[in-house]
Amino acid sequence: VQFVCAATVHHFPPPSAPWELRIEYRTTSAVCFAWRPPKTWGGCALSTYELQVRQITVKGVKKEWGEIHTFDARTHSGVLDMTVYACEGRVRAHNVASLQPSEWSEVVALGSEKEEEERSKLDKSHYLNRMEQVMAARAAQQLEASTEKTHVEQGTLVVSHTDFGELDATAPACSPFAAAVGAFYRHVGVPGGER
Repeated sequence: VQFVCAATVHHFPPPSAPWELRIEYRTTSAVCFAWRPPKTWGGCALSTYELQVRQITVKGVKKEWGEIHTFDARTHSGVLDMTVYACEGRVRAHNVASLQPSEWSEVVALGSEKEEEERSKLDKSHYLNRMEQVMAARAAQQLEASTEKTHVEQGTLVVSHTDFGELDATAPACSPFAAAVGAFYRHVGVPGGER
């Protein structure tokens, strides 16, 4: 008796690295990281994320990367119960078929509370300055648009009699246009034509 077996082995590559890693918030006893899932998953479902942190001392010395914290792939954030002065974090993903994880994401840094407060003030100041610029630009655009509208309306002779003042079509200084407008006003009964 002889048996012939054929097997097809499919090699699933690891997923790409998670991206847009950011620090959502920090408290005195926890830091929350959040990220976007990988753009490519390696042809199968994601299984877990691994988050790793390295602390930075008061003197600015970066310690070794700490233990790896594992999170379910259905979530895109992780809270670490830890007290830190400052730190850096990175995340990577695993899929269900590959033995290899993705590359680590770009590193995100969390400064000291004082540094983060200063950065927040600068960000807020930059945001307010930018909003002032945007509002000024919009106001200028609206002014320009209303000026163009006025010119268009005047070009089609949609004007009020007060735009020409009190017209006297019989006065020798009147232009032919002013005389025509005055005659039109007189004809339709609008004040401001001939006296």
